[in-house]
Amino acid sequence: MLKISGIYEESGESKLLTPVWMIVECHSLNWDKTLTIDIKAPFHRITYDELEGVFPSITVPDFAYTRHESNDFQFGIILPLVKKAALSAENICQAEIDLSSVYRLVLRIGDIEDILQYNVRPHMKR
Repeated sequence: MLKISGIYEESGESKLLTPVWMIVECHSLNWDKTLTIDIKAPFHRITYDELEGVFPSITVPDFAYTRHESNDFQFGIILPLVKKAALSAENICQAEIDLSSVYRLVLRIGDIEDILQYNVRPHMKR
């Protein structure tokens, strides 16, 4: 079971809270499949401080998203592409990445909206 949270920031002069990051807690992933996310899922609001700690996270690159074929409120994360990007980053920064210990996926809301061509923010109610 996935736990999906959102990090919100104040936007513009109106100071309205707007989601900027989606955090997906996932205790184990099959890195050879596509993970489906429902944007109508209940979202728990968290702060940046709550992300600190020992839980390994990976930020999903913008090219790893895909639209769901028949449901406009779902999208996919192509995990083989995320894995490839993480392993490429490992070679660049000389750090070892243990994908089996990844606890969180970090998704930028703007990337989701840009790639999938729909507005996610209204569905991420606080």
